[in-house]
Amino acid sequence: MGRTLPQPLKAVGLFDSIHWHLFQLNNPQIAEKGKLVGLEVKSTIQIGKGGESHNGHSGCHVVACYRIDRESCHIKFVRIMCAVLNGHTHPQPDWTYVGSKVNAVTGSRRTETYNTNLIGTTKLRDGSIYLDPIVVNVKRWKAKRLGDKPPCAL
Repeated sequence: MGRTLPQPLKAVGLFDSIHWHLFQLNNPQIAEKGKLVGLEVKSTIQIGKGGESHNGHSGCHVVACYRIDRESCHIKFVRIMCAVLNGHTHPQPDWTYVGSKVNAVTGSRRTETYNTNLIGTTKLRDGSIYLDPIVVNVKRWKAKRLGDKPPCAL
């Protein structure tokens, strides 16, 4: 990545570039008007799932959905979503605590996890910055918003 913020992320209207150079050093923090805000990026093969996080924190979240071609092993991105989500401690959270379970066979425990609730998932879907309409059928999905449908929503 270069030092210039990608155009789709600028469209979110959240970012200031004063700490963008730190991203080059694997620092997951960028600046919003002088305050540090987390940027979490996840990838998944589950196109309709929404977001998943170990912390369920407030900030900008990017979810990249992909498919892998079994013959060529090429990865094809089919949807990229971006949204500013409210953390699990917010009065109107976008996250639901899922917890963790011990595997009865191995004894291992998954890391504590949060998934987006329907409002958070709708925010991500409304913030789609890339979509392959041949693979993704948005008409099947439910939506729940606290306000009006944004003009950019599908």
